[in-house]
Amino acid sequence: MRILRVGTSEDTEMDVPAGERGYQIAERMLAEAAGEPVETILKRGWPSAEFPNIFDRWLDEYEPDVVFFKVNWFWYGYESLPLRFERALGRVGKKLGETGVKVGKNPRLANSRVFQTGRRLLTRAVGGGATYFTPEEVVDVVETCMRRALAHREDIVMVVRGPAGGWGHIPLRGKRQQARGRARAAYIRENLKAACDRMHVYSMNRDRIIPKEELQERLSPAWFRQTANGHQYMGREEGAALVEAWTLANKASAGAREPART
Repeated sequence: MRILRVGTSEDTEMDVPAGERGYQIAERMLAEAAGEPVETILKRGWPSAEFPNIFDRWLDEYEPDVVFFKVNWFWYGYESLPLRFERALGRVGKKLGETGVKVGKNPRLANSRVFQTGRRLLTRAVGGGATYFTPEEVVDVVETCMRRALAHREDIVMVVRGPAGGWGHIPLRGKRQQARGRARAAYIRENLKAACDRMHVYSMNRDRIIPKEELQERLSPAWFRQTANGHQYMGREEGAALVEAWTLANKASAGAREPART
């Protein structure tokens, strides 16, 4: 069985040993339930207007049995000051933005509380950064990809993981910034859940607020990246969803094959 996983950088860039990353835990859970080997193809999404055509090419190239599509918070929730400067100030803003990006790519600086506190104060002073995509753009592209997958192969199993209800505590983020993020996430969650219901796609859109104590176990203190514990949580959640989606699809398929009873 082959899974096409449209995931995030956490799948490949985390300091988590191979074999213990979330997608690998989920992969093993599905293999055990299905009784056959499972291979995961890792890809990353970027919900631009061109992305559905890229997704189409992946479907043709890999012919997956299962598609796991993860909506990335970074697309709609990360308020980027460099991006705001670039959009507002043109060439001058682009230079400022490039400097900010270089600093942000330095883990020692970016993960420090001094950097995060300074970023928060500047964000508050200018009224917030710019997001890369609007919630409406994200929903439109994900819905299009759902339709493309179902049109490609009618027995494909698809799981869409949308935003959670939110985090119970977000250190170094102001209340207004948290409120903006939750509003965007709620729009995406509600609209993708409706789209999944219409298309009979398995939805992992959840209203649950993740409590502070759980977040402290799952995330690094400054940069909100998944730790090894976080990958365990993530893998079990996503593995359970894949198993349930696969089981439901097989039951539906078996029911369709049964002869009508008179």
